[in-house]
Amino acid sequence: MDTPDKSEQSRRANEHRLAEAFLEQAAPLLAQHPEMTPEVETQLARIAQQVGIPDDQQQIVVQLLLHQQASAASSTRSAETESAADRLPAATSATNSHPTDPQPPPLPADHQPAPPTPAPPRASPPAPTETATSSVQTAGAGPLPPATPAVHAVAHIETFLAQARQLVAQRAAGTYTRSDLEELASETGLPTATVGELLESLTGVPLESARTPAVENPPPSQESIPSNTPAEQFLERAREFCQSAGKLPRGAVRKLSRLGLKEYRLSSVYIGHLLQQVTDEMGLDNTDQQPSDNLPDDPRIRSFLKSAAPILAEYRGINTQSRLLLSAVANDHDLAEDEVELAISHLQSQPEQRAGDVTDAQLRERVESFEKHLREVLRQQPHGIITPRILRKLQDAGVQGEGLSTALAKQTIQSVAQDAGVRTITQERAVEFIDRLLDDLLEHRSRINGTMRQQLHQEGHQWGLSGDQINAVIGERLAANQVIRIRSARRTMALFSITFVLLLGICGVLVYQILQFEPLATRPDNDTKITEPGSVGAADTPTTNAAHTDPAVAEEDWRDGPLGVAISQARGIDSAWREPLDQLSAESETTRSAAYLRLISLASANVDAPTRTQLLGNVLAGCYARDPSDTSAQQLVDALLETILDPETPLDPTNQAPFDLTIWALETVTTALSRPTLSDRRSAELAEAAGERIGWLIDASLSPQELHRQCRAAVSRHFFHVLTAAAAFHPLKIHELREYAYQDARNWLDAAEIDRLDVGFLVEALRRVGDEWDVYRNAVERCVRSPDPAVVLKLLEMYQEIPNRSLVSYLTDLLLARAGKPASGAKLTPADVSERVRVSLGTDAAATPEGRWRVLWSAAASAVDRLSPSSRDADWALLDDVLQLAHLNTMACALDQKEAGIATFDQLHRAGAPPATRNLDNPGPRGRSPYVGLSGTTRSAIEITRQDRYISRALEVLSAPRLAQRQSALSQLVDLTKNGDLTGGQATKLARYLTGKGKGQAEFDYLLAALPSFRHLPYLKLALADYVAAQQEVIPQLSQVVAQLLDLEEQSGGSVETWKRDLQQQLLRHALTGNGAENRDPGTGIHDSVQESLTESYATQARLRGLAEAQYLGATSPSEVLASLVRHAAEILEPTVTGANRHFALQIDKQIDAAEYLSANDFALTVRLQRLYLRLLCIDVIRRYATLQSQANAIIQQLHQEDEKTTELVAQLRSGETALLRAWLLLAEKAE
Repeated sequence: MDTPDKSEQSRRANEHRLAEAFLEQAAPLLAQHPEMTPEVETQLARIAQQVGIPDDQQQIVVQLLLHQQASAASSTRSAETESAADRLPAATSATNSHPTDPQPPPLPADHQPAPPTPAPPRASPPAPTETATSSVQTAGAGPLPPATPAVHAVAHIETFLAQARQLVAQRAAGTYTRSDLEELASETGLPTATVGELLESLTGVPLESARTPAVENPPPSQESIPSNTPAEQFLERAREFCQSAGKLPRGAVRKLSRLGLKEYRLSSVYIGHLLQQVTDEMGLDNTDQQPSDNLPDDPRIRSFLKSAAPILAEYRGINTQSRLLLSAVANDHDLAEDEVELAISHLQSQPEQRAGDVTDAQLRERVESFEKHLREVLRQQPHGIITPRILRKLQDAGVQGEGLSTALAKQTIQSVAQDAGVRTITQERAVEFIDRLLDDLLEHRSRINGTMRQQLHQEGHQWGLSGDQINAVIGERLAANQVIRIRSARRTMALFSITFVLLLGICGVLVYQILQFEPLATRPDNDTKITEPGSVGAADTPTTNAAHTDPAVAEEDWRDGPLGVAISQARGIDSAWREPLDQLSAESETTRSAAYLRLISLASANVDAPTRTQLLGNVLAGCYARDPSDTSAQQLVDALLETILDPETPLDPTNQAPFDLTIWALETVTTALSRPTLSDRRSAELAEAAGERIGWLIDASLSPQELHRQCRAAVSRHFFHVLTAAAAFHPLKIHELREYAYQDARNWLDAAEIDRLDVGFLVEALRRVGDEWDVYRNAVERCVRSPDPAVVLKLLEMYQEIPNRSLVSYLTDLLLARAGKPASGAKLTPADVSERVRVSLGTDAAATPEGRWRVLWSAAASAVDRLSPSSRDADWALLDDVLQLAHLNTMACALDQKEAGIATFDQLHRAGAPPATRNLDNPGPRGRSPYVGLSGTTRSAIEITRQDRYISRALEVLSAPRLAQRQSALSQLVDLTKNGDLTGGQATKLARYLTGKGKGQAEFDYLLAALPSFRHLPYLKLALADYVAAQQEVIPQLSQVVAQLLDLEEQSGGSVETWKRDLQQQLLRHALTGNGAENRDPGTGIHDSVQESLTESYATQARLRGLAEAQYLGATSPSEVLASLVRHAAEILEPTVTGANRHFALQIDKQIDAAEYLSANDFALTVRLQRLYLRLLCIDVIRRYATLQSQANAIIQQLHQEDEKTTELVAQLRSGETALLRAWLLLAEKAE
């Protein structure tokens, strides 16, 4: 045989240890309870589970322990057995002389049966067939053998048990069969047949053989029921009742049945078996049992049967001994031989069982009753699972309520659950689920809030875990996350430390290299030498002595950290900078002022190196903010502003350095104004001085980014002013500097302002440039094409004065093309050309209606061309366009009224459009915003635009892969929609997320918790209604979403069509109630300067179209006037149109009501009413000129496309006014 390897030896050693541990714990229990009861079986199974021993090994060990205890008891009774055999005749005589029980007469000596050999104590009742067989063999065995062989047999049994126990301990694993123990019995001197009989008679459990598997679940015996169980309590009550009553009638059976069902919670089947056991034990008549058809109704026979019952119980069935005793009893009752045989055959025809034994039929009835109970319970489980807690309750119901063993109860539960499709959740799976849920909630965090803990406890209770078990799982995961976090922090700290050490080493190397290459004369040791008092040169160098004060003392006074860093960075650039930088720490303000002048001079000398000059600018900005002396700070500002270009100073046309130096000076000013340590007084003084020097007000209250842009824009304007002044002296050479200024201005100014600045320079330069004007060709063409009429008019002034013929001819062609009236071969003077251009620009009102239409056409074309194609411009710029377009629409409406509107047209033409923003050429007081009156519409539009952008971003994040990101985006949507509504597209995206599939339970619960915050969003309800209509099956999660959103009970049951119809009706009903115009936020109404101008334009159009003043007079918002104007226009059109156009005019009131319902504020309502007004205007155009139908429809279609591209209300308002203007221009074409 091969020697097992180390792993096999280790496994056997472990098995041996487990077997020994189980023997130590099971031996005391079996000593106290020698009989195997369900309670003992449960305790042994629990001990085996704790120790880890297999079920088959547990069975063998228990059998051996019981056999050992029985053998010990048998050795003590061997002497008693022999003496009892000698005294058997005397005992029999004494028994026969008992006055109450009839006994058989004494038999002859040759027929005297040998007394049965007493069997050792048994752990459980043996099978009836085995007992009968043993009795027959004993009866026919003849006289008892001597006592000595019995003692030897006991010795052999003890030896066998000892070796078997040692074998079990050594071979803890595996299944022991009959052949294994038969081999061991042959070695110890026992016959092989004795092994099976011995163990079966002792334990009542057949040992496994090589061909027959062991019985795992033997039928439980009623005698094995523990005294504290409900069944035993019920038996005691039944016995007490039978003893007092002496019988068991049907009424008593019903009363006891009700008692067992209600008080002890036993099944009806189990109650019947227990009552049968009581009647059998006490020998009572059961009124429910009918007499046998084959047995005569003879009192003698029935009395014989009652006397025979104890004999059968004592001798365990019909055998030779019991038959002899029954014959004696039959003689006492005077029964004939045939009657005795009939009674005996009746006894043999009944099942041979002891009172209290459970037959197979009874066991099947209990199992069927338990299965029925299980099916009812499992049908009521809401989630289709059996948690560990429910499993324990079901096992208790099977063991105590049905009288089944624990193993059989488990097997029945598993079988029924599998048939019903119900999953059984073990404790390990429940813990694994809670662990996965923790992964989703915690990620890598080491703390958990109360909401998460409550959610985990709810989920854990549903899976059958207790609070302590859930807390244990949470604690383990938090501890693990804490370990991970600590390790990550340690790695980060280690990496940071290594990086810091490396940087420190690099800095040390750099400092060493700088000191090595630094001249000795410039080192700090030589600079800090102090001249002794009275020494030579002490009186001659006061400035030097003042500069060489202790730097540490000065730094403690006013230099802060950022300034120290800036000085350190500047010191490493150039050795020539170190002396003035060191002088910054001097106590004397004169020394510091001189250092400032030197640093500014160094910046002027290095203006071609932006990086170097930027470092010096940072130093000077910090010094101005922190210098303790106002005199030094003022001298610094004066010297700095002196570097800015002065229009009155002669300019070198070939030198670009002054322009770069001006940019550096203004950026230094911006840096100083952005310093948080700068006092308000110095900030105001610096901004005022810089603004006076540059010719533009600087707002120091702006943010650093806006302040920088403002200063750079001011520099660009200043450059053009300087170049315009210098063009009179250098009209040709200066064109390169003009190109430099133009390219720089494109980064900071809009195109219209650049054209206005550039045309001023061109007028001065072209008048003096002569024949070399071609260098400005591109600039001239750009100004002629400018959408600003003021730019073209400025060129017209110069055009009529220049003497250069080639330039005049060139400008003539450009200007006529700009006016849209080519010369066509006619010879025109500059005055004629100028007149045509002015007419095209609308600067001269014609006296005829056609002329006025041309003026409107020119002004409208210029305004439309000037519009930016992008809707992302500044909101105030878009509002400017809105007012300009509304003004032109009012002029067009006036011309459409013929003679009645001429005076209004001329008045509007002369007045011009009101601006929405302040005049940039005449800035207001310092510190004010560039917006005018942003208390209402403008500010509301800006806030709505920003909110739409934030909402769109949050909706995009809802599709992120991580759960935490999606939950964060949903929380942001809750905050963003508190005081507003979603657009149709936004609501569709949110509805798509709410109804999407693939969400985990945690995410879906989080979603349901957030839905009450969206109950005020009508578009969301409409989007969900559309989604419900597209479904082909009932979706429970969608029902939950709708119920939570509408605060209703969840709908269940019914067909798909009924489900869809009910959900749609609920969503639409809630969307159409409680969200009208009366709930609109008044704080977002139009009530500022833009509101007033727009309201006035719409009111003028209403007056021109014949609307009564009472309908629009006193209106406070454009939407009020526009609604009245739309109704009036529909009333005029309705009698003159047919078909769909007439239907639209008739339904105009419903259209207005829908617009009011869908609008969250007056701004949005104005946009929607604007679309209705455009539709009515296009219908009027088609009514007048049928050939314009395609063009009118194209205007409406184009507006719809633009609305789909942007959701910003300001941009939509401008698009609507543009579309109205184009519709009016269609009428202008026909009128012209």
